[in-house]
Amino acid sequence: MHEVAGLARLLAGASAAAAFAGAGISTESGIPYFRSPGGVWPRHDPRDFTFSKYVRAAEVRARGRRTVAASAPPPLWAFALRPRRGGSAVPGCGGIVKSATVSFGQNLFPGELDAAEALIAAADLVLAVGSNLQVYPAAGLPASAAAAGAPLVICKDEPTPLDDLATLVIRGRAGTVLPTAAGAALGADTAA
Repeated sequence: MHEVAGLARLLAGASAAAAFAGAGISTESGIPYFRSPGGVWPRHDPRDFTFSKYVRAAEVRARGRRTVAASAPPPLWAFALRPRRGGSAVPGCGGIVKSATVSFGQNLFPGELDAAEALIAAADLVLAVGSNLQVYPAAGLPASAAAAGAPLVICKDEPTPLDDLATLVIRGRAGTVLPTAAGAALGADTAA
């Protein structure tokens, strides 16, 4: 595949590559994509998973506990929760404790976007893998790299809004494309 060889050349020549990963990486591991058939949205109302509703509604938090306990794919905010002794996935400590995930309507954690922007600004190659590149402000990171002149490689099964900005677009699955390209880049790098 010509595109994979192009990615291998870019990887071999990069000294500071950054990766921007999306849900497409998880789906290859069997975690359903939110909007896909069998994903979260066809089975749940997405409005139930906003941060304000999580904080406001004990029944939403309780549903998350039941979902985790039943080992069904949990709601967005429950992915990182684990039941603790007594079976409660969301412990009460005089207030609400939430996992370190970001829900719809919740602000990003302070400094996280700044740290990501710094990594992207320092990169001489940016890989956007498995992302639909539609959720902002995060989706703006690969666009800013391309605007600054860093090669942008998009690896996604379907078109994205940033395809026109990309140096290289590879239609494929990360689990196939990346190991092949990395192996070729390492071979090219050791042969030099």
